[in-house]
Amino acid sequence: QSENEAQQIHNNLYIYLLDLDREEPKNITLNLYIPGDDFKQKLAHICGAITQIQKRTHSNGTILELFFKLGQLLETQNWQPSARRELYSYFSPRKARNVWKIAQRTHQLFNIR
Repeated sequence: QSENEAQQIHNNLYIYLLDLDREEPKNITLNLYIPGDDFKQKLAHICGAITQIQKRTHSNGTILELFFKLGQLLETQNWQPSARRELYSYFSPRKARNVWKIAQRTHQLFNIR
């Protein structure tokens, strides 16, 4: 299975590169703390922050950090359908699909590095 995962990541590498803004990398330190006592509270906090994203005022690093945190949180639930349903309750169906995919890609990208 790890070979399939490696092939999938290799196939998606171009997408990952497009997701980045191609800026010179800076020293990236991620604060992995998410306020909340349980999965639902933490998810509510992150989804609230994602809905407040404004591309003009938020740096790419801040946006990536939010999606990485979301990916880390979803990973604690093993990306289960119940976690997906909970995430989808915060967004429109199309936006929820995009948020899910971005969280997965960001999580994969940073775990590879």
